[in-house]
Amino acid sequence: MQLGLWLIAGVCMLGAAGALAMALWLPYAEAEARSTTIRPAVTGSDHRTLVATLPSAGDPIWMTPLRRSLTEEPAAEAPTAASTVPFASALAGTVIEPGRSMALFVAPDGRTQLKAEGEMVDNAKVIRITADRVTIECNGQRVEMALPKKERI
Repeated sequence: MQLGLWLIAGVCMLGAAGALAMALWLPYAEAEARSTTIRPAVTGSDHRTLVATLPSAGDPIWMTPLRRSLTEEPAAEAPTAASTVPFASALAGTVIEPGRSMALFVAPDGRTQLKAEGEMVDNAKVIRITADRVTIECNGQRVEMALPKKERI
């Protein structure tokens, strides 16, 4: 019975010594992690030592959202001749559902876009979608596009 108590006391002493060692060593490990020496591989007599310092844990840089645009949003440009480009996409199909209808457009480069009423496709706004037609507003004018007729084989 006494041997068991001595064994438990020994394990507790080792745990306390380990905790004390970690408490003393940890601040030095954090300082080493923040400052890293980089030695580039150079030949000849030209060798330099670079020291990189990481920001602290409370630095605002760590709060930067990574999924944001890295450039500022472009300012709205005045209308130019490019804004009067005719609508080039073709109507490929429609999906009619209660409460939400969608139109499938195919651009000249092969891109497909599925758009609902009120959404923009290229430089035009989708105004109305029916089973066989779509009305868009392009360059201030309303244009009605009809689905291509089905070929019978």
